[in-house]
Amino acid sequence: MAFQLTDEQTAVVDGYQAGERLVVDALAGSGKTRTLRACAERSPGRGGTYVAYNKAIQVEADRSFPANTLCRTAHSLAFNAVGYTLAEKLRRPRQRARDVARILGIKRRVITVNALGHPAAVDVPQLARLVTDTVGRFCHSADYSISNRHVPHVTGLGRDGQAEVADVVVGYAAAAWSDLCGPSGALKLQHDHYLKFWHLTRPVIASDVIYLDEAQDANPVISDIVQAQQHAQLILVGDRHQQLYGWRGAQDAMTGFDGRRLALTKSFRFGDAIADEANVWLAALGSNLRVVGHDPIPSTVGPLSLDDVSAVLCRTNAGTIREAVRAEDRGLKPAVVGGALKLARLAEAADELRREGRTWHPELAAFNSWDEVVDYAATEAAGENLATLVNLITTYGAAEILRIIGTLAPTEDAADVVLSTGHKAKGREWTSVQIAEDFKPNPRRHPETGELVEPEMTDEARMLAYVAVTRAQMRLDPSGLSWARPETPTAAPSSWQSSGTAASANTLEALS
Repeated sequence: MAFQLTDEQTAVVDGYQAGERLVVDALAGSGKTRTLRACAERSPGRGGTYVAYNKAIQVEADRSFPANTLCRTAHSLAFNAVGYTLAEKLRRPRQRARDVARILGIKRRVITVNALGHPAAVDVPQLARLVTDTVGRFCHSADYSISNRHVPHVTGLGRDGQAEVADVVVGYAAAAWSDLCGPSGALKLQHDHYLKFWHLTRPVIASDVIYLDEAQDANPVISDIVQAQQHAQLILVGDRHQQLYGWRGAQDAMTGFDGRRLALTKSFRFGDAIADEANVWLAALGSNLRVVGHDPIPSTVGPLSLDDVSAVLCRTNAGTIREAVRAEDRGLKPAVVGGALKLARLAEAADELRREGRTWHPELAAFNSWDEVVDYAATEAAGENLATLVNLITTYGAAEILRIIGTLAPTEDAADVVLSTGHKAKGREWTSVQIAEDFKPNPRRHPETGELVEPEMTDEARMLAYVAVTRAQMRLDPSGLSWARPETPTAAPSSWQSSGTAASANTLEALS
């Protein structure tokens, strides 16, 4: 079935046919995949490569794109080029931290001080995990050698302690990379490793046109590979207002890309009321774009009961457990997107720290007591990610949290309500959505005066708010954001504003 394109979609297709390098800002639910598919359909004689953000998106695209377009993840391209030669190393059994330490000869812990000035020890297993994570961060980067900048920050360590640990870790990480590169190396190969191998060969993708999806959150290694393909027409597509993974090294490839900038602002996911809420956050981010709702969808914005929502979106993993408690109190069975195994391990580690004064978990290993964690979470800016966990452990105890996790529904289909962090909700949509109260961070004590300091909204938090409110199709309860909600915005301040033109055939189903 043929669908009439909007004026904005037509502009993208025209730019494609003119051979232009394009950067397409595609706002939430604006039919970007349908638009790229239309490009590919207009020139059946041109070979294209669609680089998908993940396997699920790749599989969906493979079913809809014409035969002239190869739909792959960056990892699958790398595997077909070099990874297949290392397949035996991928099949090796899982290695524990102690196995990595033994292979690399890590035998001594590092004695340093934590952020509170107290003695702290980074033991051998944690050093091994830091080495593994350092190699992983190097693999995500566009760099050609490992350095201290790739060493993750150890929760609880100050600047001096971190620098001391990083110097030790970098040496072992270089040895680990040499082991992984060697055909007889003993370390287990991961998929990000062969992607980095491929990047270091400066590969050429044999294609007339390359589409990079979710370009605002591409790892630097992927962005570097794509932008090096000067022989091909490059089309970068994404929503720069949904950049959620900068904390793990992702960069917005769209910002510095040299190409003609276009926008898709007509959403086919939700109606005008939810579009208005999304525009509040676009304006707060200083964007010159505004999303236009789909008139046939009768969206509403206002308070909702937990019994009436499909999903509750939280800022933190710990927040999903707080919502699970609330659901249980109302007789509802919740499911957590991605499961709650990581949070269960963190709760177990918190209990171990309270009982024994030490724990293996990397988030808590730098602390000598639970009281230190409480102090760190209340006063240090870097400890904000632990604040909700501290409140949960204080209120319910680790045993009760683990019991709640054990009662979660095994699948979303079996649940009465779905719980998710805003990060994990990216790319998803539900009929009705409620924003959780944990979107407001806990007040912090000023380290000198001891006075409580109210939280401020950062651009990263505004992006997460924009993502969260645009997951709803029909009904949205944004009350969890009321503490920081700006004034209702005016119209978009530039010619980017959409005309909103769309044929009646462009239904939600057709463009989802």
